[in-house]
Amino acid sequence: IDGLARQLAAPALEQGLGMGEFITSANAWGALQRGAGLDEVRIHPTSIPVAKVLPAQCERWLRYAAATFGHTWLAGLLEGANIDGYRRGAEKRRAGASPGEAALACAGLDVDNVDVLTFKESTQEMFVPGYMVAVDHAENAVVVAFRGTSSIADALCDLSCLPEPVVLGGVEGMAHGGMLRAAQGLSGPLSQLVARGLQILDAKSPRHLEQAHPRRVVITGHSLGAGVASLLTALWCDSPPAIWGQQASPSNSQAASAAAAATAGTDAATAAGAAGASAAAAAAAAVADSAAPMDVVDDVPTVPPLEAPQVPGTAGVSIECLAFACPQVLDARLAEAQSEHTMSFIVGDDMVPRLSYATVQDLRNAVLLLSRPGATRPQGLPTPAEILQLETAGEIEALGRAYAALKPLVATSPGRLFPSGRLVQLPPNGGAAWEVDHSAVDELRISSDMGAAHLPRRCLLAVQEACKH
Repeated sequence: IDGLARQLAAPALEQGLGMGEFITSANAWGALQRGAGLDEVRIHPTSIPVAKVLPAQCERWLRYAAATFGHTWLAGLLEGANIDGYRRGAEKRRAGASPGEAALACAGLDVDNVDVLTFKESTQEMFVPGYMVAVDHAENAVVVAFRGTSSIADALCDLSCLPEPVVLGGVEGMAHGGMLRAAQGLSGPLSQLVARGLQILDAKSPRHLEQAHPRRVVITGHSLGAGVASLLTALWCDSPPAIWGQQASPSNSQAASAAAAATAGTDAATAAGAAGASAAAAAAAAVADSAAPMDVVDDVPTVPPLEAPQVPGTAGVSIECLAFACPQVLDARLAEAQSEHTMSFIVGDDMVPRLSYATVQDLRNAVLLLSRPGATRPQGLPTPAEILQLETAGEIEALGRAYAALKPLVATSPGRLFPSGRLVQLPPNGGAAWEVDHSAVDELRISSDMGAAHLPRRCLLAVQEACKH
């Protein structure tokens, strides 16, 4: 980590770039980004597909993710700075509830139909974020929820960010090193807890026998927790734990292979046909056919509901992951291959889904080009002060041109990663959500809200508003 920091800072130090100059140039880069976005809307006013459908119980799973912070931490400030949640949790504790049940109550969940199997609220181990495993009888689901960054050990896991090789579905790719290590280390013990939860559902919730309400494994988390959740989901879908069941069935890791075939120019329909008529192969073809990932209702593109495939190797169990503020964890090919079972939610300009060593290097490059004239600086590029004046004056076209000239020169860093699965953008101030592609998270957006938009409270409000549309 120290070596990465030195490598990142060296060019700025060599040029004698002061902190004030850095901040001004970064703000100017943010102005160019905003101007380019507005210019794109001006040129293509109908280019943003509006989503009408979020996954069922989306807010419920977010509350599980928040509960992993515990009631003493106000469930990650999910309900803001008020103490209502703390009171609910404290009342449960006085009544004899477990810490996990108190945490769920603090997060606003009814614990009467929930069995908490384990709650690892606080850890100081490297690559072991806090987590909870619970049986939600109301949803006929086993829930695995991961906590976001809340300790020095968690922060070190975040900062172990160099991509490391991983193989999913027979396809070699790259993943966030620290979070991959966490997912791999927790896979064994958590798969056993999930198996226990499925047994409890078998005994107490016979509704899984009904086709309309199968047993489910829901994996969720916020921030660091979302990254680990999405990678654990990818590992389990690629190689499902044998302890969950013995019935052999096709592996939905074919989705990754189909994505690779699509990248190489292979026709998706041919790939699906070669795979046979299995549901997993159909899912793979759907992922590979990225040209038409959305349904259309009344001529308005919408995000279809998240429909999880059956977990290969088990009978009657579906698996899905809802990752809130998911970091950049997989390369483009592998991230897209998880689209059938994973959905990542991004609020406004939240920096975490756009933060990686590559995008930080890009930002550094942009700041250096803006602050110091040189041979690589585009001719006629405004100075940072001039750029900020253009934004104040509303000169959208000029900002768009400057951004288009600068972007190819700065977005050159290797090792690019992305949040896993399908990406859903949530407006920061309410309104309908929409589905976006990797270009929406391929750079850090500099704005006054890039940090605050990451808070669980903001995510909850955005989800609630999006569900109204």
